[in-house]
Order: sequence, then C-alpha cells, then structure tokens
Amino acid sequence: REYGLDFRHCIFINETSRVVKENDFIYAKGESKTPIPYSLPEGLQDGEGLLASRPNEIEISNKEGGGYPAVIEKRLYMTFCIEYQVRIGSQVIRVHTSHSNVFKEGSRCFLTFKNPRWYEKESEALEKERTERQVI
Repeated sequence: REYGLDFRHCIFINETSRVVKENDFIYAKGESKTPIPYSLPEGLQDGEGLLASRPNEIEISNKEGGGYPAVIEKRLYMTFCIEYQVRIGSQVIRVHTSHSNVFKEGSRCFLTFKNPRWYEKESEALEKERTERQVI
C-alpha cells in the first residue's frame, strides 16, 4: 500500500516556508534583519521562493547564536517525539525533536536546517519534483 505525504504540508504549517532572496541571502518572509543560514544554488534571482525541510531535519537549540533565532508557539508531546510549532518571521513551522530536548511555550530558540531544499516561486518543474516526493 502506498502512503501519500504532501512534502510541503508535512513540513510547514502554512503550506511552505515563504522566503525572500536579497543579495545572496535568504530571509523568512516578514523578517528582513536576520538571514537564514543556507548556501544558495547558483544563478538564483532575487525575489520570493520556498524553503522546505522535514520537521525532523531541523535542529532546535537554546544556545545563543546556535542557528536562526525563533520563538516556540506551541509544544505537543507525541509518542515518538516532541513537536514544536515555531515562529520564524510571519509564519509558523513544525520541528520534531527528542523528548529530552524540552522548551517552554514562548521561549526563544535557535534553528538549524540540516538539509533544506530551495524552490523558486511558481516553478512548474519544481512543483512536479515536489509532487513526486509525496509518495514515501
């Protein structure tokens, strides 16, 4: 039996993480001061795009400077992990971590995206690639 998984919806609560590329840096939409640490593919034009990462491929830390600064909105205890809903810019993303990595709601944290994917806005070829990733 095949299990469909919408890669974008699984990763980001608001469909995808909307980001803006400016001068070789990526910023979360709604936040223009702190760039997201990410090595951009060559030849990208400035403008909006999508940055996607699986919730279990985002490291979360309380170490100052240990990644992109964010705020814990909600904490959900699940059987296999703790799911945090974390605000970056004007959106909320999901982060999965072990039960030993506990943060209070409202606390500041730092995120490191281990294997993010960049998608240009409204690219049909990349939309097809994302669709193909839906089946695990």
